[in-house]
Amino acid sequence: YAARINNYATVDDFIAAHAGSPWFVSMVGFVAGLPFMYQMVDRPRQIQVPKYLRPRTDTPKLTIGYGGCFSCIYSVRGAGGYQ
Repeated sequence: YAARINNYATVDDFIAAHAGSPWFVSMVGFVAGLPFMYQMVDRPRQIQVPKYLRPRTDTPKLTIGYGGCFSCIYSVRGAGGYQ
């Protein structure tokens, strides 16, 4: 879903765009060690994915999530509203 709405031809292209750009950690919180990150690229290249309307009750540890133009890495297993 995230690759499609950001006009990437493949999931691998999406992963390359995510991994191939610098990120700024704007804060750490919600749960211990969870970084909220902002992609440091020109606005047209910025990946954006809407948050879930209702948070998941279970998100695996080390899942990468997107909420708008922010991303996070879930540091522990638990609830999560980023896709």
